[in-house]
Amino acid sequence: MRFDEVELCVPDLEAARAFYAGVLQLPELPAEGGLAFQVGRTQLRFNAAPAAEQPRYHIAFSVPLAQFDAARSLVAARTPLITADGDEVIVHASWDAVAFYFRDPAGSILECIARRGEPPDDPQAPQAPGIGSVCEVGIVVDEVSAMVATLRTTLAITPFGGSEGATFTALGDEEGLLIVVQRGRAWYPSTGLAAAPAPLALALTLDNRSRQRIVGPPYRCTSA
Repeated sequence: MRFDEVELCVPDLEAARAFYAGVLQLPELPAEGGLAFQVGRTQLRFNAAPAAEQPRYHIAFSVPLAQFDAARSLVAARTPLITADGDEVIVHASWDAVAFYFRDPAGSILECIARRGEPPDDPQAPQAPGIGSVCEVGIVVDEVSAMVATLRTTLAITPFGGSEGATFTALGDEEGLLIVVQRGRAWYPSTGLAAAPAPLALALTLDNRSRQRIVGPPYRCTSA
């Protein structure tokens, strides 16, 4: 599964532009009334959040293992990284991956993750140095098991890496994961930020080449 488009809301579009174009060096695309960036195969879009709302998300970018340290240095030189037990590099042993985490200006939890078995990004797709496509998006719900059942039936995707649980389940594959978490669960690693539903729209291409959309909340799947 891959993320073709990821559309989120932010309270300050200019702060988002400064961060995603300046800190992460993502190429900006033309967009009406919002922002759009190309990151590997994914178009990452931002709209203005309704007044007084502060939506926060979790998304992850794939990073080739050979470029992981370079990507970490690039990001760390411009914004603080989130540490776990004093370490900026976090090992996900069960996923055979390493990652680092940081926040954007809205407080969303961003991740760069390198997996040894990950398919390479399209070499023709423009991308920032070391940072590839969106490979994880968080979906926050009240009942994880019900959302997991819907996604398994609708998208024919299954839990990844032994992650199925009552408050957290990752579904998909190394190319693209939907991270389904329970409302109120703190985003990893020890951020203290309680997960809450937030407006998003996703365009996905499944392994059978069919295209699907997820829009919410409440989150629902439709054929694209």
